[in-house]
Amino acid sequence: MKIIRGDKNCSRCENDYFSDGATEIMKNNNLCIECVMEYHRYMFGAMYNNQEFLSIEDWK
Repeated sequence: MKIIRGDKNCSRCENDYFSDGATEIMKNNNLCIECVMEYHRYMFGAMYNNQEFLSIEDWK
């Protein structure tokens, strides 16, 4: 029996995820939810410290 882990592959970490449950950010940038959340932590941390941050395209 084969376990299906997802129909899409994250461009950053290579994890699989399902496209039918994906957010717009996940679909537009081909990222899994773990990488999207990591980017948001990076972005809000930079904003909190009054630092500039990379766009999601440059970050990945």
